[in-house]
Amino acid sequence: MASAADLVIGCGPVGRSVVRVLTTRGQAVTAASRNRPHGFSDDWVRLDANNASAVARVAAGAERVYLCAAPPMVRWASEFEPLVSAVLAGLKEGTTLVFAGNLYPYGDQGIVISESSRELARGPKGRLRARLDQMVLSSRGLSTAVVRSSSFYGPGVGTSRAGRAEIEAMMAGKPVPALGSPDELHSMTYIDDFGRALVNVAHDRSSHGRVWLAPVQPAMSQRELLTAIGSGPGVKPKFRVANSFMLAAFGLVSPTMRSLRETYYIHAKPFLVDSSQYTEHFGDAATSLEDSVAQTLGALG
Repeated sequence: MASAADLVIGCGPVGRSVVRVLTTRGQAVTAASRNRPHGFSDDWVRLDANNASAVARVAAGAERVYLCAAPPMVRWASEFEPLVSAVLAGLKEGTTLVFAGNLYPYGDQGIVISESSRELARGPKGRLRARLDQMVLSSRGLSTAVVRSSSFYGPGVGTSRAGRAEIEAMMAGKPVPALGSPDELHSMTYIDDFGRALVNVAHDRSSHGRVWLAPVQPAMSQRELLTAIGSGPGVKPKFRVANSFMLAAFGLVSPTMRSLRETYYIHAKPFLVDSSQYTEHFGDAATSLEDSVAQTLGALG
């Protein structure tokens, strides 16, 4: 394999976004994952990121590595920490590693979340994400940082508050599945703003050694966001809402639904984020709603 300056581990929506950003900037990049994703050829290599020796081989020529891989949420408890440990063990000294995180470590505080907020998660997933972030930040011999994102949407996002599944349901006149309330304000991150934040942090060593929050758009409800996405085609969303009692009932038979109970608060209450520290340091604001909606619809064809 030809060496690459930047290596992206994980080819889900976040990893693909990082690849798009790097490619747009003319930066050589290789994506790595267990299975070849659609649309990748010479810019992809097979990698089992749970194998430190395999990571060492694939990352041998990389100056910067983006860890965007994660097991399915229902397997976080058993698989996520071994994956991160293997990646850390496989990277050579001096490598830059930026880890794609989320806001679970802060828990349910009922405040505007920022980098200055305390990490008060009580549930297992929130505590796990906080522990993984600390593992990355405290890793010796590497130059590391964590970029956390709020709920995201955009090209390649399969399901979220406004993922492909939700948009296609709306376009077909079907109820959009929703948790908690579709009318509470929620700070959203456009997926390519997350990817750009990961790239900006990776290429700025002065920003390493800490947590950053990716840019968020002005807070809006799920209804408002989907209404904006449907305004061009002339459709409006209707919702099928799962409340806490329904989630508990579904969780008796569905591990996926059971895994959502810990973070139900994110969707049932206002969830507000302040990303101004990142914006001020990098001079990089969130993409406008108009542009992000156009790009999201364009990706859906």
